Amino acid sequence: MTLTLDVLVFHDPADHALATTVAAALQTAGYVAVPDTLDNTHADHATDATLGAARLTLFLWTRNAAQSKWVQDVANRAEEQSAQKGWPRPLGVRSDDASGPLPAGLRDTIPVDLHADHMTAGDSQTITQAVRDRLGPPEQADAAQQAQAISEELRAFGIVADIDTPKAYDAFLSRFPDGVASAHANTRRTAVREPAQEAAHNQIRVLSDQLATAQEKRVTAEARLARSARKLQQEREEALRLSKQVLDAKRQADAAQQRLKRHEQTIAALKQNQATLMKRIRTTESVSPPVGHAPMVEKTTPSPATLKLRAMLADYRVAFDRSPFLVPVVIPATIATVIFTLARILP
Repeated sequence: MTLTLDVLVFHDPADHALATTVAAALQTAGYVAVPDTLDNTHADHATDATLGAARLTLFLWTRNAAQSKWVQDVANRAEEQSAQKGWPRPLGVRSDDASGPLPAGLRDTIPVDLHADHMTAGDSQTITQAVRDRLGPPEQADAAQQAQAISEELRAFGIVADIDTPKAYDAFLSRFPDGVASAHANTRRTAVREPAQEAAHNQIRVLSDQLATAQEKRVTAEARLARSARKLQQEREEALRLSKQVLDAKRQADAAQQRLKRHEQTIAALKQNQATLMKRIRTTESVSPPVGHAPMVEKTTPSPATLKLRAMLADYRVAFDRSPFLVPVVIPATIATVIFTLARILP
């Protein structure tokens, strides 16, 4: 069953008891009337939906309402909505304790003697007649029952409107598919769903771009790391090669040092042998002739064998001075030649 809200009794939250009394009087007359359940903490679109659900908005203009800027703003918005929909303009019920100028949206007011929690029979008849003048006679037989259902729906809608998500509106519409606020809930669901979907898509695109950028950075970092690893491996291999060369050079230097030491020892021995041979040669040349032989004629020049031996030793000294490393080759042959020559010339 489709519900219809005839009158929304809008009021300051401090006047809720009075608004309930006025709504009950209108229900008794056959009109579906409910007091609003909103305050200035609710979203504007929730207030607009509540105002748009009623055929007529009845404002209680009391001292509390006169001091509330929120009630004044809502009164002006209610007049704008009624003009757009072609509905009767908001009706103001002004209490005797209200002061100050009326908002522009409440140009039509009924001065009545309203109290905090009750109103007189005359006030009730005055308000009911003013509503009948704008809406005509009541059309609902079960106004009180419908008013209770609509009041429950509007309280639920106020909660959903504060949440203001597609899922919240889906839950509301599943419970109140044909309620007085269903049309606004459906419109609002679409309005918040599209930006939410667009925001989700934008977020997905941003995350995708960030992921692509991160992947590119990862690939670049991996390539840089691979190059660094290859370079490090090359440097390590180069270091190992240089270390091997250093070790080889050290071993060669040690070997050369050992060879040089042996050569120096060999040269010292050869020099000593040379001195010994020269001494023996000089001794041989100056020895006296044996007994029984004719006296030897003093030689003025050395014998050919001595000259030959001296030449060989001189040649060896020159060869050694030029190429010391030929000593291991030359020494054996020289020693053999010297020994053979000495064997021929010595007694």
